Amino acid sequence: MRKFIFVIPSQQFGKNLEQEISSLKQQLVERVTAKYLEAILNEIQENLLGQIDVNIERRIAQINQLLETTQSNYKYELVYERSGSCKVLLESLQKAQHRLILVCPWIGWAIDSKMINEFEKLLKSNISINIGWRRLQDINESNHRDFKSDSIRQKLYLSSNFYDALPKLEVLEQKYPQYLKLKILGTHAKYLVCDDCFAMLGSHNFLTSESEKKEGELGIKTNDSRIVSDLIKLFDRADDLELIAQNNMVDDIPF
Repeated sequence: MRKFIFVIPSQQFGKNLEQEISSLKQQLVERVTAKYLEAILNEIQENLLGQIDVNIERRIAQINQLLETTQSNYKYELVYERSGSCKVLLESLQKAQHRLILVCPWIGWAIDSKMINEFEKLLKSNISINIGWRRLQDINESNHRDFKSDSIRQKLYLSSNFYDALPKLEVLEQKYPQYLKLKILGTHAKYLVCDDCFAMLGSHNFLTSESEKKEGELGIKTNDSRIVSDLIKLFDRADDLELIAQNNMVDDIPF
């Protein structure tokens, strides 16, 4: 029986072995590197998610705190019926320290002798009262009727009993010219502002009708400083239509 003997040169064998070892090392390095990188990426991702969660939780806490502050500082109360708005009006007369703004299209029966006395108490204490009044439609109608007067106020007073309180207010205006201002706005808005403390706005003509009448009315009272500030700006920026008419020396007020 013949025997075959294969002889592999030692040099060639060593070279192949080195290549195999090198290849295995490379594969091992690649695998280790991949796992290492994967581990690092996972760690980074977890850290980022943790930071995001912390930031989100912090923002939510800040928002909740802001909401709590807002809810505690600002109050909003519905004012029901005429009796409700009359109570708020009386409250404003009792609490005003610097300035009271009253806006109503008509100035009539609600301004009785009792309210005139309340007005005068404030005026004597150097507290300003600004009354915005006169409905736009009434302005236009009074300008086209034949009244023997050049006074815009007189024309309006003679044209409707919704302005019956005008003479009484003019007496106070003459007595306290620095503190009582009657401003013709041509408006149908109804609101009041007491200093920078609170405001009321709604449907009730609170300077015209008494509280005993049963017709339903609704409004809102708030101490929201943004609303209070906006209403003050609204009044102050509005034109006094009486001054415009006087400056133009015409009976009709331009619009």
